[in-house]
Amino acid sequence: MDPRPSDFDVLRSLVFPSGRVLRAKLPGRPTRDCLFVDVTRDERTALKVWNVNARGGVLACFNIQGAHWSRERGVYAIDTDAPRAVTATLRVTDVVGLREAARAEATAAGRSDVEELTYACKATGGAKHGGTKISILREEDAFARELEGKAWEIYAIAPVMRRGDVEFTPIALEGMLNGGGAVAATSLSAPKGEEGDGGGGGGGGGGAIGVVSVYGCGALACYANFEPTRVSGAFYTLVPIRPRSRGERRSLRTFPPGVSLRPGSLAFNPHPRRLSTPTDAFQLDPDVRSYRTAPAAARRRRSRTRGVRSPPPRRTRFARSKPRCRP
Repeated sequence: MDPRPSDFDVLRSLVFPSGRVLRAKLPGRPTRDCLFVDVTRDERTALKVWNVNARGGVLACFNIQGAHWSRERGVYAIDTDAPRAVTATLRVTDVVGLREAARAEATAAGRSDVEELTYACKATGGAKHGGTKISILREEDAFARELEGKAWEIYAIAPVMRRGDVEFTPIALEGMLNGGGAVAATSLSAPKGEEGDGGGGGGGGGGAIGVVSVYGCGALACYANFEPTRVSGAFYTLVPIRPRSRGERRSLRTFPPGVSLRPGSLAFNPHPRRLSTPTDAFQLDPDVRSYRTAPAAARRRRSRTRGVRSPPPRRTRFARSKPRCRP
């Protein structure tokens, strides 16, 4: 294990206080334009890795020039201590399957902008992390980023929803490297009592209502072409189901908004072991060898027989048979 201390700023951008990690849906894979080039020694190509979330995608670029894997020595060989800067060209098409998923979402919502989709892109990690700049890209657009030696950047890409003249999309949760993984679902609908155009062609100037389902805490970065008139949200509280006993896994329960945790409510129970949840839920069988203890039944059996001498084993004598003589 590395004896150096851990960087808690990086850990906080990966793991929530509840212990959940914002994982992408697929393993990280290099983009197509990085497959047949040497991203470690050609001094001009950056490594780009893509992945997808429940909604949208994530695209990362790295400058790993200056070191390569030596097959003769079996270690990484350092070519130069000061690698040169490289330029990474990022495109929406680098994330495989993002266009198909965005078009399927637009078709299911009944929008008519299936062939004219745009995407919102924002940096969630690296040198541009923490900025407020959001880029709007079309499917054929691209933008270049210059990376210094050993620099890296991560971008969240989300398709923009359009209803009438209103454009809106949630992008990523601020402060997390894969902040786009916090967005579970979203929708954009017309206000009640108004019939707006569900597509991108004119009309429908009465506004729209955007609903976002997101996990986590903090600021949520969104894009909208109009300033919202009202923003409201709901908070979810994570509390332990009951105290953790020996050999038991820690578990959390999510309560919907409006649930009271004061005494007298259904959610509050002064006897945490008398919940409606089965007692064997979230419980692991303890490893007897790791705890160096015997099960309770074996201990009781041993205590009852303690002090009672067992009779010695009975020896049985067998008579030797005479060998038979052959005729």
